[in-house]
Amino acid sequence: MFAVILIYCEVIHPKNLWEKHWKVLTEDCQYRLEKRNPGTHIELTHQQLQNQGLTDIEEILSHNAQSLKNYPPMPIPKIHDDIGVHNQLIYDEVNYNSETLAAELNELKIGLNTDQRKPYLAILNSCER
Repeated sequence: MFAVILIYCEVIHPKNLWEKHWKVLTEDCQYRLEKRNPGTHIELTHQQLQNQGLTDIEEILSHNAQSLKNYPPMPIPKIHDDIGVHNQLIYDEVNYNSETLAAELNELKIGLNTDQRKPYLAILNSCER
C-alpha cells in the first residue's frame, strides 16, 4: 500500500508518513516470515520490523523502476538480513527430522552389498577418530 501511495500520489513528506504508519504497515511481516519458515517463532525488534517493511516496499518499488532513494529523506533498508531467516536453503538444511533420517539410514544400510559396505565402514571409522 505504501509503495503504491509513493508511486501514484504526490507525497510531500514520505518519511513523516512512514514514521506515523510503519507499525500498521508492518503488522504482517512477522506472520509472513513465520509462514515462510514453518515451525519457527520469530520475535522481531522494532528496527527489524521497520527494515523488513522498507525491504518489502523497496522490492515493490523496484518492480516499477523506482526506489526509496527517489523519495528522500526516506530511510533505506539495510542490505544484509538482520533477521537471518530469509535463506530457504539454509532453513531447509537445518530443519530436518533426525528420526526420519535415522530410519532411512537403517533401511539403506541393510541394502548395501559387500563392495558398498567396505567403503561405507571405512568412512565411518575415519570420521569417528
